[in-house]
Formats: sequence, structure tokens, C-alpha cells
Amino acid sequence: MLTKLCIQAYLQKQYFPLQTVCDVQSLKKEMEKNRYFRPQQRNITFTPEDGPVYEWVKSLESGYRSEEIKEILKETITQTLNLHPFRSGSGITNR
Repeated sequence: MLTKLCIQAYLQKQYFPLQTVCDVQSLKKEMEKNRYFRPQQRNITFTPEDGPVYEWVKSLESGYRSEEIKEILKETITQTLNLHPFRSGSGITNR
């Protein structure tokens, strides 16, 4: 559901406000602990009931959907963390 909300916000030229569903400080701590995340694969089903999100996903060239969705999620996380910059010396920098 969160992935679909992030895509929906992206389609409206916005970022989904992750701080409304998670504690940003906890997210930062988790990212500091786990600097290197193992790639994971999750299947997400998009149906016509998803409206514009479904149409957007359907419009993407096969083989590029996952990459596009991951990029939206990365940008959403980066945007969330940029709203709450890391402490200096944390070893992680904002872009």
C-alpha cells in the first residue's frame, strides 16, 4: 500500500510524507545501522482499481517497471530525510 501511495504522490508531482507513517529519527537510526541493504524482491500487484497508478505502471516498458518504482521510493526517502537533516558526523550525508 505504501508503494502505491508513493507512486500516487509522484504522479501528482509531490512526495508522499513518510513522516506521517513512520518516525523519521527511527528511520535515520536504522539507515545508520544498516548502511548496506541486501537487495530484496517483493511482488506488488497493480489492478485497475488503483486508477492512475495502474495506468502509469502499465505505460512503463516491461523490464523497467521495477527500476522506476525503486527510484520513486529512493527519492521519497531522500526527500523525507532532507526535511530532517542528519546530525554531522553520522557518516551519512544528504544529497
